[in-house]
Amino acid sequence: MSGSLFDNPAFLIKQNSVITIKNNQNDSTSVYLIAINNKKYVIKKYRSNSYWKFLINLFRTSKARLCFNNSLLLKSLSINVATPICYKEISFFGLKFGSYFVSEYIDGVTLCDYFAKNKKPISEWQDVANKIANLVSSLYKNNIVHHDFCGKNIMLKDGELFLLDLEHLKQYRKKNAKFLKLHQKDIGLFLNYFNLNKDAKRLCGKTLQS
Repeated sequence: MSGSLFDNPAFLIKQNSVITIKNNQNDSTSVYLIAINNKKYVIKKYRSNSYWKFLINLFRTSKARLCFNNSLLLKSLSINVATPICYKEISFFGLKFGSYFVSEYIDGVTLCDYFAKNKKPISEWQDVANKIANLVSSLYKNNIVHHDFCGKNIMLKDGELFLLDLEHLKQYRKKNAKFLKLHQKDIGLFLNYFNLNKDAKRLCGKTLQS
C-alpha cells in the first residue's frame, strides 16, 4: 500500500467515516479507525498538550516518525507490530507542529481485556504467558526498552502477540545498568496492570521468572 493515500491524514479524518478510538483534548494523542478500499487502518494524531511541550517538540524528532522507524526496527527483528504505512509531519522551516502515523489495523484483543478482572483462568492462558515471556526475551536480547510495556499496548490476534504504541521505544547500545533498570521497570509495569486479576498476574509473573 502506497502512502500516497495518506498524504493528508487530517483531510481523511474529516472527509471519511471514521471511528474515534481516542480523542481527549488533554492528551497528546488522538486515535482514529478508518476503512479504505475494504481495509482498515489506524491514524494516530500527535500534538502538544502544553505550551512548554509545544516549544520542545518544535525541534524534536516527531513521535510519528519515531513510531514508524521503531515499527520497522521491530519487524526486522521478527517482533510482531501493526504494519506501518507512513508518517506525516506538519512542519514549517524544519519546525514540527504535529504529526500523523498510519498503520494497518489489528483486529484483536488487548491483554488488558484478555486478562480482565472477571475472567477465570483457562488452559490457553499458559500459552499466552509463554508468548509474553518470549516477547520480553526478544526485547532484552536486542537491548530494547518499550517504556510503556503494559497490557493495553499488547494485542493478541490468532494466537500471536503484537506490540503497540512504539513512540517511546528505544534500543540501547549495550546492557548497562541503565538498560537493566529500565528493562525491569517495563516488566514491573506489565505485571502491575494485572492487579485486578490476581490469577493472571501470578501466572505471568511465574512464567517471566522461569
